Amino acid sequence: MLKLLRNVLLFQVLFVVCTLSTQTPSTCENLHDSYNIESPGDIIIGGLFAVHVKIESSVDLKKPEGQTCKGFDVRGLVKVLAMIHSIDKINNSTLLPGIKLGYKIYDTCTEPTMALRAAMKFLSKTNSSNDCVEVHCNYTDYLPTVKAVIGPATSEVSISVARLLNINLMPQISYSASAKILSDKIRFPAFLRTIPSDTFQSKAMAMLVQNFGWNWVGTIASDDDYSRSGIDSFISEAELLGACIAFQEIIPFYSSDQITTSRIKEVAKTIINRTRVNVIVMFARASHVVELFEILNTHNVSKIWIASDSWSSNNNITRMEKIQNIGNIIGFTFKSRNISKFRDYVKKLSFNSTGVNTFLKKYYMLYNFCTAEQNEDVDSCISDTKHPLKYNEHQNMSNSKELQYQENVFLVNNIEAGVTSSIQWSVYALTHALQNLLKCSEGICHRSSDFAPWENVVSKCSSPCQLGQLKLSSEGQHTCCYDCVNCSSDTFSNTTDAQQCFHCSEDEWAPTGSASCNKKDIIFLKWTNAFSIVLLIFSALGIVLILVIIVIFIKNINTPAVKSNGGILSIVMLLSLMLSFTSVYFFLGKPNNVTCKFRQCLFGISFTLSVSCALTKSLAILFAFNFNPANQKYLKNCYNPWLIISICTGFQVIICAMWLIFNAPRADRDVRRHPKEILLECIEGSNVAFAVMLGYIALLALICFIFAFKGRKLPENYNEAKFITFSMLIYFISWITFVPVYVTTNGQFLPAVEVVTILSSTYGILCCQFFPKCYIILFKKEYNTTSSFLKNLYDFSLKSSKIISKSQISAKSSLSSLPHLSIKHDSFQKLDNINRNSFIESNRMKWVPRKRFSSL
Repeated sequence: MLKLLRNVLLFQVLFVVCTLSTQTPSTCENLHDSYNIESPGDIIIGGLFAVHVKIESSVDLKKPEGQTCKGFDVRGLVKVLAMIHSIDKINNSTLLPGIKLGYKIYDTCTEPTMALRAAMKFLSKTNSSNDCVEVHCNYTDYLPTVKAVIGPATSEVSISVARLLNINLMPQISYSASAKILSDKIRFPAFLRTIPSDTFQSKAMAMLVQNFGWNWVGTIASDDDYSRSGIDSFISEAELLGACIAFQEIIPFYSSDQITTSRIKEVAKTIINRTRVNVIVMFARASHVVELFEILNTHNVSKIWIASDSWSSNNNITRMEKIQNIGNIIGFTFKSRNISKFRDYVKKLSFNSTGVNTFLKKYYMLYNFCTAEQNEDVDSCISDTKHPLKYNEHQNMSNSKELQYQENVFLVNNIEAGVTSSIQWSVYALTHALQNLLKCSEGICHRSSDFAPWENVVSKCSSPCQLGQLKLSSEGQHTCCYDCVNCSSDTFSNTTDAQQCFHCSEDEWAPTGSASCNKKDIIFLKWTNAFSIVLLIFSALGIVLILVIIVIFIKNINTPAVKSNGGILSIVMLLSLMLSFTSVYFFLGKPNNVTCKFRQCLFGISFTLSVSCALTKSLAILFAFNFNPANQKYLKNCYNPWLIISICTGFQVIICAMWLIFNAPRADRDVRRHPKEILLECIEGSNVAFAVMLGYIALLALICFIFAFKGRKLPENYNEAKFITFSMLIYFISWITFVPVYVTTNGQFLPAVEVVTILSSTYGILCCQFFPKCYIILFKKEYNTTSSFLKNLYDFSLKSSKIISKSQISAKSSLSSLPHLSIKHDSFQKLDNINRNSFIESNRMKWVPRKRFSSL
């Protein structure tokens, strides 16, 4: 039903065309055919060019009559000549042997309605005398007059024409319509072009803005499909790159001159008032830009203008008076080729060649008129829209060589290299397609030129590049002849015939020849990792053991085993070791700034506290047994364990505080380590601070080791010095091994290296300094008595007395140096006469504690 309705409506429209052609030929010729030129041939190619800039305003249009064009555009004429010159060159070559190309070129007057009139002419049935378009349900076998169309120039007009030409799937190749929507092959299956989509131009503009650090930008666009699409695309891209849009101005196009001029004045006022906006991006008609710049010139406004291809190389703008006062213009335009042969062709045009080219004839008339009027601005005179019919077609024209030369030079000066090249590529691309379709080879074409347009659509110089590929033009070939190359790794293209491959973002990757990017895997040492679980188990086990030991020590706080281990000082040491075990949990899991800062400082301060406690105990043992007795009284007075611990730990607190203030550890994403992965890790910020923190612990441990080593031969069962020595040896082995492994390791298991070192050094202190005491408390209770302690001390003292007597130092002075207890001197006089065990038993009450064992 819908198809039937569509065909009925189409028939009504096309029936009018046939009627106009048959019943009012003079009217049709006067109002339309005066805007076209043609040349016969075996294959006719249509051309749509804007030789005039607009049509006469018809606000009060009462009937569908023809409209008058005004504002002759010399650049539009040059484009027509570019197509004619390309066709002439092909006809004089061997590309299509035995086949002559003809053309029908119509003036669109930059107006979709005029272009649609011409398109219906193109769709008229071949060999029809009255240009009648027949209505069919299926156009597969329908043969229109024209086989393909070159043009039009603007996206607005191209979209309108493309929808009509879709009826026959007639190939349409535009040389400058760049709107993104025209790349949609579902809506525009027969539309092709020799320039890239606006998508690329908009992205290039946004990248330009970002590169120069401009983040406050204004935008101006004409109210047509090309300009709106381009400026919308730019705004999207620019905002993604961090730019802000200060204002968005639209200039109406299909309105009266008064409305357009009034709106341009408002836009100029906005620019003048927004003094902080120094960069303006314009997707606009050249005529709008000229009018805007003329206003701004009178206000001494200087900006940076980013020009789209629609006006970047327009001669009317580049030749404006005082254009330099407007500021700097950065323009985008199309790739061009060497057009020297076309320039020579235009220079050598003769007056006699205007016979069939009414466009060129009108140009010569207008040029003659403007020079006769002695108008200095010939270009403005020719394109004057206020008097479109100034000239008289029958006006006599001078054909002197001097004037002919001047006329042709003026044409040459209006050649736009980029657009001219694009037109030539359009014609040659179509020629190569015809060559393949007609099977032309060895000086003959093996197929008839009587074919339907749709057969010429699957015909291209090169096959389309697929997703994941880009077009790479070969040296010396036309832009329609290219190679397809796969995008490199970490780049992609998601459109066919892509001009470039785009880089994936930092958190994405792509294989070679990819049409999209894949998200990189996020890796870190997860809690569920088997290695992490093992580390967590050991850490938890250490915490449980410490809690058990604390309970044991508190219950036996007054026994010799606990007192010789420091008493309350041992509890503090155990709590610090618990914090070291706890720090392990901050090294595992997903890193963040808090855990990265907290983990090193927690370990550094807690482990420093435990080493400081061990150092204090080692120092107490030396004071008690190994120092010169003459100095012991002074040393005992200076000995303050809590002050020593506070000072030693305080220095580490200061180191960590300075680290956190000036260059703290933080979470980081390493996106370059592996092409498919992102490593979440903690970087230490200042490696110097990290080294100083660990070095300070090592210094304390070294001092503790030296003191403990000197006291390693003290009473056997209560010898803290020996166990402290072993624990410090384990610490040194762990951290000496850690340094080269840590430096050479990277990746998600780097934190595990430090965790293993923390666990081993912490377990070393726990096992060496606390397990022996727990063993005595739990399983050797007979040794955890005052009698056993005194016996052990007696044996050591007896041995020491013999050594000291040789040095003529009494045992009394040795024992009196003990900070924690003393023995009456008269007891030792009986050592050689009384049995040791009975002496200890009988003198049990004569041992008077001087200090609690906690003073160690």
